[in-house]
Amino acid sequence: MAGNKKTHNPNSLRFRQAKTRAEKLGQVPTPPSIAQLLASSVPADARRILDLGAGKGALAGSVLRRCLKSRALLVDIDAQAMSRLEDIAPSRTTTANLDVLRSPIVPQLRVGRSRPDVVVSNPPYAMARLGKASIDRVRCIFPEVQDQGGWLRSDVVFAAHAWSLLGRNGSFALIVASPIVTQPAFASVRRQLISGLSNLTVTQLEPKTFEKAEVDAFLITGRKTPSRGQNVTLQRCSQDGVVVGERAISIEDAMRRMDFGYHEAMTTMNADARHVIGTLATLQAAVIRGSRSKNQYAGMGLQAFHTSHFTTDAEELHLTGGQDGFQNAYRGDILVARVGSRCLTRQARVTAGEGLFTDCVYRIRVPDAHRALVWSTLNSDFGREWRQAHAVGNCAKHLTVGTLLTMPVLA
Repeated sequence: MAGNKKTHNPNSLRFRQAKTRAEKLGQVPTPPSIAQLLASSVPADARRILDLGAGKGALAGSVLRRCLKSRALLVDIDAQAMSRLEDIAPSRTTTANLDVLRSPIVPQLRVGRSRPDVVVSNPPYAMARLGKASIDRVRCIFPEVQDQGGWLRSDVVFAAHAWSLLGRNGSFALIVASPIVTQPAFASVRRQLISGLSNLTVTQLEPKTFEKAEVDAFLITGRKTPSRGQNVTLQRCSQDGVVVGERAISIEDAMRRMDFGYHEAMTTMNADARHVIGTLATLQAAVIRGSRSKNQYAGMGLQAFHTSHFTTDAEELHLTGGQDGFQNAYRGDILVARVGSRCLTRQARVTAGEGLFTDCVYRIRVPDAHRALVWSTLNSDFGREWRQAHAVGNCAKHLTVGTLLTMPVLA
């Protein structure tokens, strides 16, 4: 996302084809409340503002209204946005029509003749296909970031440019997707943010904050000066931009993850951790994903248990329709959702029969001696909170087999 929209090359979309101009450019309006929340992190005496991927100028506009003596440079890939951006504050803004992901000019951007003392951005959350020169520019800032055959996360690219352009003691304020905040692959990026930003604050936004999009996004703010071992502040805010929760975590904990929801859940769960007898893995559980998708089974004229079949209550299943050559669930097996933000906390156990299950569902099979404890753990508040906290993904949350096997089992 960028200011009021995500912006990326229509030919660089990964895994799907965009159908409209808005989708090609990733245009998703940013609520004024979130733009104002971001602006509130910026010192009122800031003078030089850079908005990377400005969109409709929501972020820059909010900062300009806060910092009355400031000027801003608004950068965006969309040529049609230039005149609109120039109208935000005609005497205080200039614009540049550039592709932030790929343009070699980006590292030389200045506000007037000086480095910006504020960089704001709400970059695209998509993957982008980049050339070697563009990837090398990112690795000059984040050396340990790995591309996937020329593909990089767009928000990582924007964060790298924001970091390189920002002057000492400047304000860093970016909205990013969850991988930078939560995934092990981006621990090196977190390390740099933690060590290089004082007053580092990571605010978890509500998934439905952005219109017509459900994403896990985070506002990262701080001053570009060594942190000297300070704790990291985590927050959660409402869709109205109101902070509704706050906690401080250690640098060690922040290196692991920087999302408020995870650390809040872990605090709750640690109260129960005294009663842990092992993990699914140590109790010799086997976790298996279904053989086919719901549509594939339907195309073969077969019925299979799917995430839509989970109810809100714990469920006992009598399955039918088992088939040789596919993964089946049998009496004693436990089924849990693999994917789906709304159903990850649901589970069911097979009490009779046998039947197919889709690739959106995991079958958990454990030795008889541990079956009751595994079921009671999955069906407890602890089990539900643990799965929510450990699920990953920007939009549709999912659990990996490896992660699920690390789930503690309570006595």
